[in-house]
Amino acid sequence: MILSLAWDEPLAAAVSHADEALQSRRPVPFAAAELVTAICASRPDAESLAWALADILIAEKLKWLRAGMIANGLPPTMAEAFASFDEAIAKGHMAVTAPML
Repeated sequence: MILSLAWDEPLAAAVSHADEALQSRRPVPFAAAELVTAICASRPDAESLAWALADILIAEKLKWLRAGMIANGLPPTMAEAFASFDEAIAKGHMAVTAPML
């Protein structure tokens, strides 16, 4: 089991999604967003894996030294960024409002 996820075909497809994103000519943020969207669409419980793969994809596409930059928190991983955001909302430092159309 990976991250307490049972192995099945949709989870195995995450490898294909990651490879497609790595080969994509789209701008890095869009490729990462598509990767997360594709994995979460088939396996909503694999969101942590999706964000981890997106972090690796971004580091690889931008030729970052993963061990140096991400381990030191520069730039923060997506999981850390969203955890900080969720924590700020939980503490009442930020509020979530409906988008204005």
